[in-house]
Amino acid sequence: MTPAPSVTVCIPLYHHADTVERALRSVLEQDHDDVEILVVDDASSDRGAEIARGLIRDGDRVVVNDVRLGAAGNHNRCIELARNELIQFVHGDDELLPGALSSLAATFTQADVAMAFAPRRVVSDDPEFLRWCSVLHHRFRALGTVNRADDLITEYMLRGALNNWFGEPTSVMFRRSHAVRAGGFHTEMVQSFDMDLWLHVSAGGRITFVDRELSVRHHTGTTLSAANQAEWKEWIDRPRLIWAVVADSAMPWRARLYGAIWTLNSHPLSMVYALRGPRGQRLRRLRLVLALPFHEFARARRLRAHRD
Repeated sequence: MTPAPSVTVCIPLYHHADTVERALRSVLEQDHDDVEILVVDDASSDRGAEIARGLIRDGDRVVVNDVRLGAAGNHNRCIELARNELIQFVHGDDELLPGALSSLAATFTQADVAMAFAPRRVVSDDPEFLRWCSVLHHRFRALGTVNRADDLITEYMLRGALNNWFGEPTSVMFRRSHAVRAGGFHTEMVQSFDMDLWLHVSAGGRITFVDRELSVRHHTGTTLSAANQAEWKEWIDRPRLIWAVVADSAMPWRARLYGAIWTLNSHPLSMVYALRGPRGQRLRRLRLVLALPFHEFARARRLRAHRD
């Protein structure tokens, strides 16, 4: 009998003292045999790390960053410190449902499976979020148990690279080696760094899908994603994501082609957004937009050189 794959569950914290126990207990109660728990607190000023230390088992770890790295940077710190090949994130305000780790890990039977995901249950008092973000995977027209990643990536790019079709990190399990090769989460993205990584992690491989809810996404007006959206901090995320796909030679050629076509819309639109931003930031934002393609192609070249 093939042993169950080892999984590192990464719990990134930033002021999650009120919810970290719920998140951690949902991991501790899983039935998967080989799990490492890694909690990485992003220099919070609350007691989240202290609460986590009181709950974890011998051999698990709680790490507190000396300085704040930001959401994407803290996720990358988790990947850096993880000891196992399979990684499952559980955000400090979310939770896993019973059987989540064993169900997802069991789909990594072939070496070319890069990523696995499942629907999540959404708990929110925001009717708009419930309307648009409760169910994500239905946007794929032909999603099976095992899928060619390039087909899903191409469909996503064909239809405009809008929103997240796989889910937040608590919904996804992936291979650490693929994430390292892809350069980790894009630290210059505010909101879409998870969807960006799912594309680059899985390109050329396979994506598995478990068709039942395996996690709970708690969304309120105080979550970081809600605050980012309210303050419109992610205004340049979509064009950055599209340019990153266009620049990456590991992506399927049709996805890159569709991305290049969409830049004809997203790039001019982001210039408009730049000029409509806060008066004192308009010139800086406009320069950011103009430099975006050059920046993403340079980043892609650095990653390619690192892989080679």
